[in-house]
Amino acid sequence: MYLIFLIAIMNAMFNWSVSKSYHKVTSDFEKITLLSAQATDSVNKIHRLLSLSLEDRARYAESVRLSLSLMDKSHQELMAAAKVEPFEHLSSMTDPQIRGSEVLERVVSLGRQLVDSALLEEGKPADVFRFSTLATSQFGRVLNTLTTDTAEEQETLSRRSLIATFFLSSVLTLLVVGTILLIFIPMENRIILTNKELEEEKLKAVVAKKATEFQAKHDPLTGLANRRVLTDALESIATNETSAENVILIRIDLDRFKAVNDTFGHDAGDHILKVVGTILTEEMRDGDLVARVGGDEFIILLKDGCTSEFGRCVCERLLGRIVESHDYHGKTLNVGASFGIASTENEMVNMKNIIVCADAALYEAKKRGRCRIVAYDLKLHAEEVFRRDIAREMLSAIERSEFEPYFQPQLNAVTGELVGVEVLARWSTKTYGVLLPDDFLPVAHELSEVERIDEIIFQKAMNCFGRLKAMGIFVPKASFNVTARRIRNLAEGNLIPLIPQNGPRIAFEVLESVFVEEQNNDFANAVHRLRKNGITIEIDDFGSDHASIVGLTNLKPDLIKIDQRLVLPAIDVKEFRAFMQNIVKMARVLEIKVVAEGIETELHADLAITLGCDYLQGFYFSGPLDFNSFKSYCRSFRRFSSEKGKYTKTDDPVLSA
Repeated sequence: MYLIFLIAIMNAMFNWSVSKSYHKVTSDFEKITLLSAQATDSVNKIHRLLSLSLEDRARYAESVRLSLSLMDKSHQELMAAAKVEPFEHLSSMTDPQIRGSEVLERVVSLGRQLVDSALLEEGKPADVFRFSTLATSQFGRVLNTLTTDTAEEQETLSRRSLIATFFLSSVLTLLVVGTILLIFIPMENRIILTNKELEEEKLKAVVAKKATEFQAKHDPLTGLANRRVLTDALESIATNETSAENVILIRIDLDRFKAVNDTFGHDAGDHILKVVGTILTEEMRDGDLVARVGGDEFIILLKDGCTSEFGRCVCERLLGRIVESHDYHGKTLNVGASFGIASTENEMVNMKNIIVCADAALYEAKKRGRCRIVAYDLKLHAEEVFRRDIAREMLSAIERSEFEPYFQPQLNAVTGELVGVEVLARWSTKTYGVLLPDDFLPVAHELSEVERIDEIIFQKAMNCFGRLKAMGIFVPKASFNVTARRIRNLAEGNLIPLIPQNGPRIAFEVLESVFVEEQNNDFANAVHRLRKNGITIEIDDFGSDHASIVGLTNLKPDLIKIDQRLVLPAIDVKEFRAFMQNIVKMARVLEIKVVAEGIETELHADLAITLGCDYLQGFYFSGPLDFNSFKSYCRSFRRFSSEKGKYTKTDDPVLSA
């Protein structure tokens, strides 16, 4: 484009110069014509002057001088224009014309001399007249030469100008056409292509932006909305809370999902999450929101106008589909789901605490067993208020070590001797009194403070055993309830406590539910390392879950404790007695000791002994005791002996070994 513009400028300048030269020639021709007329007039006036009398010549001489002056002025202007012409090769003054101009100068000079002579003499001096005639003749030829040459020069220059103009115009035309063909059209095509590329880039940018926005708001695995979208939706409803008729939030947590991950691998777990995500999406209506907010946790936000009963129906429908068997590469995967429902139609629930209320309902569903549906109600609200109060006080209580160990005796079922104690945690609060683990451990789990509480209980219990030993009271074994995580940490040496020399043997109790979920090499290796340090492993609440014989064989705990939920009804229900008997027989085969929990009456003790249990624990002997009470119990302890289920006290207090 710039080249075309430059060529156009050059073309305009050339045309201007040619036009200027042409007009210059025309102007010179006009000046020469005027000069010729003036010269002719001057000669005629000189002839007339010479024909007049001396008296009349004086009057007429002035007119002749004026004509000669005008002719001289015109001649000088013509010569001055020829000298300043910038383009000399186009000048109209040729060599003959320049020589003619010199004659004009002499003629003007001669004319003036003739005028001066005519004023001095009468008549026509012959020599002057002849000179005048000769000058007139020469002057005529000069005028003819000037006029003819100028006309020819004008015609020649015109032809040259036309030829030059045509030639240059042709060259410029070729340049313009070539520029258009070689530069402008490819440039225009490139511009079009560039514009197309820009449009494609813009489209790609728009697509990328939408993809980024989608990823920022959705779970990459299931495609469901994420927590951010849920939070925005809840905030939007909270802002316009007065316009919302009723909001229902459902919290979902998958059951047995960890078992699927550990047994079949994480790809199988991802498959389950995708299947559940599809089920939730298919069962929802337009306007409902489904979000994945954790590993196996989902939240459903039902649109306005629903009731709690409708929410329960939705949960039942979802549960029915989730518990179905799901195929994965020829393998059958089975999971369940627990549901917690919170609704703003309940006056205790609002948009600020609706998720907390749904969490409380879900926790209650988990506590009642798998695949349960629980709605938030007055009872749960009271428990939630209690949990919030506990959470506010717990951290400061940990810093002040307000948690205390309590001791519940375990007796040998055959000899009646004190064989050990289970160490249990208690928390004495100003507001609620002494709290049991079931009251505060769920909150401790939420705050990730269970291990700190376990450490406080362990250290204080060790101090108590040291003090008892100093009093002559020896406790053979102390069992502590621990989590699977603490088992690993203790095995790695991160939290291995200092066990006093000649103190009680240490046993770690693990819930059967934890034992079932931790069927992996890492857990087994951790248990093996603890055993090498003299620590025994026990399974608590055995019979409450789904521990397998293979799992028991692999882990091979030192002791199992039959869940009191089997022991308590066993005196009346033969099926429970059969369960207890089979557990004892299996333990004998695996060389595992058995403790019967929940011994609350003599009948329970008699049944446990008859079925072959090794140890007994329950309120029939003693409940959990604080240090002073346990010290008194040990000092006044009398061993029980049995003969055919009958118990006789013997004077055998607990003494130091």
